Amino acid sequence: MKIPGKLVLLAVSSAAWLLLLEVPSAYWVEKWGDPLDKTRPVLMANGELGWCQRPGLNCRFFGVSLRTDALGWRVGPATVSGQASRTVLVLGPSSTFGRGMEYGHTYSSFLEETLNNEYAPERVRVINAGQIGFSSWQGLKFYQMTGLEKLKADVLVIAYGVNDVDRFRFYFNSSLSDKEEFAVPKNPVSVFLQNALLRFHFIHLASRYGSRLLEPFRRGAAMGSVRRVDDDDFERNIRALVRLGRTNGSKIVLLTTAHHLPPSGAGEMTSVIASDIQNINDRVRKLAVVEDVPVADIEKDLAVAGEEGVFLDPVHFSEKGNKKIAEILAGVIRGGDLLKKGS
Repeated sequence: MKIPGKLVLLAVSSAAWLLLLEVPSAYWVEKWGDPLDKTRPVLMANGELGWCQRPGLNCRFFGVSLRTDALGWRVGPATVSGQASRTVLVLGPSSTFGRGMEYGHTYSSFLEETLNNEYAPERVRVINAGQIGFSSWQGLKFYQMTGLEKLKADVLVIAYGVNDVDRFRFYFNSSLSDKEEFAVPKNPVSVFLQNALLRFHFIHLASRYGSRLLEPFRRGAAMGSVRRVDDDDFERNIRALVRLGRTNGSKIVLLTTAHHLPPSGAGEMTSVIASDIQNINDRVRKLAVVEDVPVADIEKDLAVAGEEGVFLDPVHFSEKGNKKIAEILAGVIRGGDLLKKGS
């Protein structure tokens, strides 16, 4: 069958336009794009969670290697195989995922190394289920819908918080809370199209920055005026995760949110975010007492350490910071004998 010349010309011209738009857009993102622009390619839209990490990645991300498994969870070049007799599951956002860090320098990896040294010859596997940009609302849904309870983890570490206080949607703009935004699953067709189209840098840029031009004409709450998760819903989400984990036989460890935000004089929003983080950390500590679970209080412990170089940026940890968090977590697990069978 002979293909009409007009169709060939249309295909060639379309490909040329795509190339003409995509190459400079990709260069712009690499050269001048902010962290959200650079993060978008490793994420995909999800009808129930909003987004999640792409499976099967093997690439460079923020200057380090990134590999994900078939579930989109971050993995290293070598992991403890299925013969491990103890399992620790870590739920959290990009600070758990380890943005900007090689996998071996995440606190999950350091924790696995420490626990294997302490519990040898038994093997301990630490699963890094950190998802970039996740709030506690998404974390709860993530635990419920991805079969994590089937892992029967001996210890479940819950480390959400920093994205709950955010007033800007991570993956897309919205004036709604997470509970409202994700109340109804997204249309599968729109999710498919979003994943197909937003792999192009120029469409991502048009979608993200073009939408800002329309914000003055939007109705309802202004962008950035509503927290993704308020204090009460944050507490409810964490409590639900604690109780689900217990139902599935896991010992629970809560993690507070540590940050290195600039002084309050740097801006009103910075001061508000710091105050919001303090509030949710207070909720975590009180919830730990009510639910009788231990807390790895990294906010206080990293501050008490008083050492420089534990943060890469205001909310992500350096290799040194991740190592300290692993030490803190190992101490809590060891002190509560949480990996002892039948405890």
